[in-house]
Amino acid sequence: MEGPMTKTDRVRYEMLLRVRDFGASQGAAFPGSSKGGQTFARVAQAVADIDAHDTARLLAAHEGRRAKTAARRDVRRWMLAIAMTARDLTRATPELEKTLRMPRRSSEVVLLGAARSFLEAAARIDNDLVDLGLPSTFLADFREAVDTFEEQMGARRAGRGAVAAARKGIDTALAAGMNAARTLDVVVTNTVGLDPVLFARWQRDRRLVDGRTRGAAPVAIPPVQPAVGTETNTPPADAGGIGHEPVQPSPQALALAPVPTSDTPLDLDKAS
Repeated sequence: MEGPMTKTDRVRYEMLLRVRDFGASQGAAFPGSSKGGQTFARVAQAVADIDAHDTARLLAAHEGRRAKTAARRDVRRWMLAIAMTARDLTRATPELEKTLRMPRRSSEVVLLGAARSFLEAAARIDNDLVDLGLPSTFLADFREAVDTFEEQMGARRAGRGAVAAARKGIDTALAAGMNAARTLDVVVTNTVGLDPVLFARWQRDRRLVDGRTRGAAPVAIPPVQPAVGTETNTPPADAGGIGHEPVQPSPQALALAPVPTSDTPLDLDKAS
């Protein structure tokens, strides 16, 4: 994979950021010489490596694209100038008009081939083109632009190799960070497990969440049934068939009923 981080990778990276910050805020509980402190340092190093590789990937992709785009623009500019200037000459030489025709296809390979043909044709009529207003150095300038474009096409292919190397570095750093986080699951539980507030924070920071929420179905609370042998004061229905209000659940039943939540984050740790 040579592209940017996937959604799963991004979720894992954000979790590692939270784990790193948790360790930084709990230095007293996890000193640097301890197993926990050393493992938190591994997480911090993994985050730093991911940042460095992602920056290198972005720079390689951007620089290669920018340089090639500029070279392509220069080639097309010279080709258009030559084709427009040579119109007066091509009326008398139809075969020249076919050679100095802009390509319809916009692929880089087609453009480079057409530019080479333009160079050969322009070299045969360079004096005439200069007489019609092109600069005396146009042929050398055009040749330099074509050579630069060809070089940038090759550099762009080499840049893809740099992007792939950065992507591999991201994968390696993510794997190292995830392994460290799994070790911390044990260390942190044994160290702060008796502190409910701090341990709840660890569980929150350690969880892999993709930001989605799913609604939970409402919980039906059954009415409280009277105990056996207990009389009820519910009178019978009247002639119209309308009875009294049904028995409502007791406060104890309401307290024991499970409460649904609308926020059920997706745990992706098993996918790692």
